[in-house]
Amino acid sequence: MRRFLKASVWVALIGVLSVNLAEAHSLRIIVSSTHGKPGTPATAYLSWGHGLPVDELYNGSNLARYELLAGTQVVESWNVEGLGLHEQALKLKDPGIYQVRLVTKPVIFSTFRGPDNKNGFVRGGRDAVPQGAKDVKVIKSVTFAKAVVTRGDVEDEAIPALGDDFEIVPITKTEHGAFCMEAPITFQVRLRGAPVAGVKVSAAHTGLNSDGSPALTEQTDAQGLVKLKLDDPGTWVLEAYYEAPASAESQGSYDVESFSAALTLGVTEHDHDH
Repeated sequence: MRRFLKASVWVALIGVLSVNLAEAHSLRIIVSSTHGKPGTPATAYLSWGHGLPVDELYNGSNLARYELLAGTQVVESWNVEGLGLHEQALKLKDPGIYQVRLVTKPVIFSTFRGPDNKNGFVRGGRDAVPQGAKDVKVIKSVTFAKAVVTRGDVEDEAIPALGDDFEIVPITKTEHGAFCMEAPITFQVRLRGAPVAGVKVSAAHTGLNSDGSPALTEQTDAQGLVKLKLDDPGTWVLEAYYEAPASAESQGSYDVESFSAALTLGVTEHDHDH
């Protein structure tokens, strides 16, 4: 695991708010054991930074929700503050599908072109932009992340959508409590429950892509679907980004909404019993 670097709240926000989202810091959830027998212990922690599984500490005060769900029912919520990995021991005694989920608090920031023609950004709306700036765009940004955890022989079951505003949903069902690397896995990207076409979904392996660079990237089709061949066993992290115009009633406060979503899941070499 890489050496942890301290980060202030604003430094953390700058990573999320970078104009080039592909190069921005990412916020993900990593789970020590994504599948196993009922009662098998697991720990969830936040992965923040460019590298995998983590390279910087995250300020928990930026979170609106951090919780464990069984199916779609919240069974435990955590309030965290300050810099840290925010490790949480997961209680997984019963067989079934669990998901660890986080949602960040919304942040307003502005991008602009300064009098020197250099691009810049600042936290806040138009009143925070330097005088003389051009091409001002005010953005509301929110991040959603979740990790799939199964316990027991969860056969031929779909991973339920959680209904987040922006979400990557597995469509392929689990086989004996895990996803198999032998065939492509289908996912759907949804914005407020509706499928979104033309969104790039990247996938990186936590053990093989330590610099955070994706092993593969595919674009969603007209139904918001994408097929990914995750052909190495272990933990994979999928990420997607989307920007949408603000609603008519919100345009006085910001111009666009920026969404990012991450999905962590385990992949096995073949079907097996636990």
